[in-house]
Amino acid sequence: MARRRSLWSDLQRERDRREREARTRERAQQQLVRQFTQERDRALRQAAREDAAERKRQELLAHEAGAAAARAMREQLDSRVAELKSVLTSGLSEPPTLNFAMLKRTADYPAFDPGGLGRQLAAPDWAAFAPPVPGALSGLVGGKSRYQRAKDAAWAMFQGALADHARAEEARSRELKTARHDYQVLVDKNNTETRERNAAVDELEENFRAGAPDAVEEYFTQMLALSEYPTGFMQDCQVAYRQDPRELVVQYRLPPVETIPAARDFRYVKARGEIDELARPLKEIKELYASVIHQVALRIMWECFTAAVAVDVVDAVVFNGIVSATNRATGKAEELHLISAPASRADFSDLVLDQLDPAACLKHLKAIVSPHPYDVEAVEPVIEFQQAKYRFADPVDALAGIDSRPDLLKMDWYRFENLIRQLFEAMGMEVNVTQSSRDEGIDAVAYNKTDVVHRAEILIQAKRYSKCVPTNDVRALAGSVEEKRATSGVLVTTAWVSPETKAFAARNNRLRIIEGGELKHLLAEHLHLDVRIDLARRPRRRA
Repeated sequence: MARRRSLWSDLQRERDRREREARTRERAQQQLVRQFTQERDRALRQAAREDAAERKRQELLAHEAGAAAARAMREQLDSRVAELKSVLTSGLSEPPTLNFAMLKRTADYPAFDPGGLGRQLAAPDWAAFAPPVPGALSGLVGGKSRYQRAKDAAWAMFQGALADHARAEEARSRELKTARHDYQVLVDKNNTETRERNAAVDELEENFRAGAPDAVEEYFTQMLALSEYPTGFMQDCQVAYRQDPRELVVQYRLPPVETIPAARDFRYVKARGEIDELARPLKEIKELYASVIHQVALRIMWECFTAAVAVDVVDAVVFNGIVSATNRATGKAEELHLISAPASRADFSDLVLDQLDPAACLKHLKAIVSPHPYDVEAVEPVIEFQQAKYRFADPVDALAGIDSRPDLLKMDWYRFENLIRQLFEAMGMEVNVTQSSRDEGIDAVAYNKTDVVHRAEILIQAKRYSKCVPTNDVRALAGSVEEKRATSGVLVTTAWVSPETKAFAARNNRLRIIEGGELKHLLAEHLHLDVRIDLARRPRRRA
């Protein structure tokens, strides 16, 4: 009985021990779980803090980059505006310089370099061919005879190598001679071109100093092309020189209104992470554009007057500033004047260009300036460039002392050209007769009087012929219309043209032909003049 109680007590104690161990293990596991959970949560919280810090850092970097980009855009904008505001003063420090010596060139040409052809080819060396000399004992076993045969064979090869070398050296000498000849041809060509160019420059300078219009126009066209302007300026100008008043007329294509920045500022908005463009007020754009074109006018006139070689050639400059615009009624492109500014050398020499207000200065010079250039409100120029580019002669009254029924073929050519001038004047045109020495095939230039802003320019050829007008004359007129950018061309003749010529004029819708019969009718209608054209019998045209 006691033994059974003892066994039961042992079993109870063993069970209690095992329960205690199980509880200990469970508590240890729970402790591990708690430690793991705490470490995990701590790691997650640390990662979250690091992610938040990184996001904040990235946001800060993005904001800084956005703010820096806005500053850079603002600086670039301010630089552009400053550049536009100093178009005049920036050019005063470095005017375009062009003298006739700069147009010449020297006849320098690189020295002749023969390259490999200048080195003689290495001659064959017998030592490279000769067989080795036999020893003293080789003669006892036929060595001498073998040596002699080897030597004879080597000598033959050596002679062949000498012949090949002679032929190669001869070929090298021929190629060298050819290269020297070709080089000399290039040198002679360069010297000839240099002499011709320098002679042309000397002739240009001589004609320039004599006031020849073509030379003066060529010089100033090249000189003005050297002037540097801000981007967006087209640098498109034409020059005409009137010799009698020693006046230079410059027609310059003004920059478009888009040259003025539409933005006034750039700001970075942190809340959106975007750069906002603040618009420049329209009033400010208009004022800046007007200032720019005023500065351009004064700067170009100053550049013309400051050319050292022009002191004895140019006494006055007329600046015509034009822009391209679309006629809202017709949809066609037109060239309209926004500024027409005349100035004498004496008036311009009194100006202090880096201290004055351009608008006030142009008013002082009595320039004609558009009151609203931004809106392309055109003005009538002081002188039309089209008129300035022609050399006009003094008109005469072709009707004075004329017979009751004059024969146009017996009229001298100058009176005939002036008769055509008076005819077109009676038809409502403003007409000038060109000088015969520089008419370039154009006898007169007519302008309509109805549109002072965009006047049509008509080139007139007057042909006092008694036979059919050659087609080449009409083709030459078409070429002049294109070259002069005229509106149209009119060929007036006392004779007639061939069907082929009429077909050519019909294909070119800018040409008009007035033959003898129509000319008689127009003279009777507009000048009340009854004329005769006593032509030889006109050949009958084929049906």
